[in-house]
Amino acid sequence: MMGNARMERRCVCPAARAAIGLLPVGRGYNWPWLDAEGFQNIGQLSANDSRYFSINKPGGNVLLKFSWPLFDGGARDAHLGIARSDVDAARDELDQARNDAVKQVSDAYDAMQTGLAEYAAATALQAAAQSAYDSALDAYSHGVGTYTDVVNSETGVTRAQSELKDAHASVFSAAAALAFATGSISAQASAARPR
Repeated sequence: MMGNARMERRCVCPAARAAIGLLPVGRGYNWPWLDAEGFQNIGQLSANDSRYFSINKPGGNVLLKFSWPLFDGGARDAHLGIARSDVDAARDELDQARNDAVKQVSDAYDAMQTGLAEYAAATALQAAAQSAYDSALDAYSHGVGTYTDVVNSETGVTRAQSELKDAHASVFSAAAALAFATGSISAQASAARPR
């Protein structure tokens, strides 16, 4: 019942945000680019250790490069399509994680409702078994019932008590699963509690 949907939700959200952040990068391929580069020469440089081919004065330059791709064979559209498909995949993954979380909460709620119904039925069964035992014991003590009926009724009471305890534990387990699924408790908090 306590699946890993909560952990998956934590992992999917950053992936979806990252994929959505790539969409402007994909659109950026359609715009012109302006790059700046700078170089500086400090010191002495000579070619082939020759005194005739040397640069001994400091210097520098700055280059500006303007680039506007006119034709790229569809690469820009491909980058934009890849970015859109990554966004769609991340959104689908987020929707799947959301659906898994809703299913986990719904299953835990249904299990708790079922556990409560089982507990109510087990309480009624125990009351009926106790009434049957009391009737069998009363009949035996007045001489109209058999000892076998008393023992069978006592076995029924014991089974009913056992089923009541199982239903009680089932309700608590389902309530813990529901609290975990809704985020009221976390795996670390439940593991850190003393037993």
